[in-house]
Amino acid sequence: MMDAEVKGRLLACKWKGYYWLSDRSAPCVMVAPEALPSELLCEGRNPFVVEANLISEDGARSVSMAFADGRLIVNEFDASKKANDVEESFVAHRMPGVARLKFIRRWREAPDELCLGWPVLVPAERVFVGLEPQGAMPDGQE
Repeated sequence: MMDAEVKGRLLACKWKGYYWLSDRSAPCVMVAPEALPSELLCEGRNPFVVEANLISEDGARSVSMAFADGRLIVNEFDASKKANDVEESFVAHRMPGVARLKFIRRWREAPDELCLGWPVLVPAERVFVGLEPQGAMPDGQE
């Protein structure tokens, strides 16, 4: 069962991104900020959310959702750029008007036995940060 506090935070915000329902052949894309439909957060409901990646209207929070083992798993992230973050993008699939999905790959330090216990960077999380519209130039290119 989803925590009421998490559900409240998700419903109180406007989001951009996408969610993909189990009975659809393509995701629902939210290009302009809009409220999340409350029925998406009801567990045990069909159709269910297969996956979702959302960024808050102000760009401060990112949410990733996935359905696994009969329940909706929701991960919330701080979407602000941190040291050692690497920008990534992936080709969008079945999303008219969207060229790429943009993410930040987050890294964390961890000791490594093969490096005499010295800390090394290891992948920690992938944070959704937005949609790149069709025809737009990737950041840093003209």
